[in-house]
Amino acid sequence: MLLGLLESGVAHAQTSPQQLDVKNVEVEYKTMEGKLFLYIYGQNFGTSAPTVQLAGFTLLIRQNASGFVVAEAPIFQPGSYRLTVSAGSESTQMDAFELTLGAQGPKGDKGEPGPAGPQGVPGPQAPEGLATLAKTTPESAGTNCAAGGTKLELGADANRNGVLDISEVDWTLTKYLCNGEKGLQGPEGPRGGFAGCTRRVGADSKAKYYSAGSWAYCDTGEIVTGGACFIVGSATAGTAASISSSEGREAYVCIVSGPSTETATVRAQAICCRTY
Repeated sequence: MLLGLLESGVAHAQTSPQQLDVKNVEVEYKTMEGKLFLYIYGQNFGTSAPTVQLAGFTLLIRQNASGFVVAEAPIFQPGSYRLTVSAGSESTQMDAFELTLGAQGPKGDKGEPGPAGPQGVPGPQAPEGLATLAKTTPESAGTNCAAGGTKLELGADANRNGVLDISEVDWTLTKYLCNGEKGLQGPEGPRGGFAGCTRRVGADSKAKYYSAGSWAYCDTGEIVTGGACFIVGSATAGTAASISSSEGREAYVCIVSGPSTETATVRAQAICCRTY
């Protein structure tokens, strides 16, 4: 698998706050499957899946959010291609990106297997632990969130019924994922850029039914510019994502959003960037 973080060669002057804007594209090659995945980061992509084309070829959308799209394409020959993202017919609903695809390096030699270690002595059977459950509910504007948001409650499933009952909520772990307050529109300043971006991967969060969530933290001084949530072990469970902060570090947070009859593991991935 070859990952490449590419920067756009197209300048966007006087970008409107509502202008669809492609900021960068990450490429993942799936040689054995004869295809590649494009991880497209930006803003104002819309809530519905946009139309993504590479060299005039319409790509299959695998995942989408307002600032993140995953598109699947066949493997192209090395070269530069025009990638377009469109969420509608207006000029503010489309943007283009010059994408350069390089040649994939040769496959390395297979290493020799190491010697097998001695088998350890089996340990005693541990008692079955209690699953940690999470519940999210809308939070109205008020003391906890000035502009409203989401209330996240956690607790152990003491009666093992797969539902976080009121008596099982650990109030010391309750968090509020608040919406940002809309401020006054200021004058547009000079456009900055990113000095470097890194993918941060959160720990897998495993639990029956709803999990406590996976947090992908950025280092101090970095900001979250996007991210993705991945589900393992469930065909129908979905995710709810948000950007939060803890102890001075920003994070991309993913939690499982049902159904309550499935077991799932969630993993968060954040794109963390330093600005200049």
